[in-house]
Amino acid sequence: MKCSACGAALPATSLICSFCGTRNAVDLRSLSASTDQAPDAPRPCPECGTPMESVNVGNRKRFFIEQCARCHGLFFDLNELQALLDDAVAPTYEVRFTLLSSLQNESPVPRRKVSYVPCPDCGKLMNRVGFGQRSGVVVDRCRDHGVWLEGGELHRLMEWKKAGGQVLDRQSGAVDTPANELLKVLTEESGSTTALRSLGRLLRGIGEA
Repeated sequence: MKCSACGAALPATSLICSFCGTRNAVDLRSLSASTDQAPDAPRPCPECGTPMESVNVGNRKRFFIEQCARCHGLFFDLNELQALLDDAVAPTYEVRFTLLSSLQNESPVPRRKVSYVPCPDCGKLMNRVGFGQRSGVVVDRCRDHGVWLEGGELHRLMEWKKAGGQVLDRQSGAVDTPANELLKVLTEESGSTTALRSLGRLLRGIGEA
């Protein structure tokens, strides 16, 4: 894939051009999937409020993804993100730990200042949760309506699945929660899990309360 601004080849695991710094949008039309639910009316981008566009990325069947043309964010209705990952990325049966570590440790896609954004459907603030084991991606999720990904995060999740991230999820049986994600971030910053075990238990207790 080439940069839309300067034409240079993009890095394999990023949509940010290493030559000119432009953040590129995912080429949604190169993907395919199999659900056909489209919104009755344009919904506002959770970040900038711009009405999002519905893009049909289906091959033989319709599959609508909502995209903000201004910030390149994507909104997936319930179960659509998993359906797209299943359809767009070939199945893998092994965990490539070296590649997973590389994806997790590389500089993340630049994000807005950490804040909670509203669901474009109900308007309630969405929860920030980690997506899967070692993906390095924190998504905004409304449990009733869907998931919001910032520009570049879908590409990272596709690379994560190629590296066996979902296989690792199934093997561990773990489900990320806001408390788990915070523990993960603190652990990475401190370099030690032992010192944070008591904090992790406290956070999980708060999450279950």
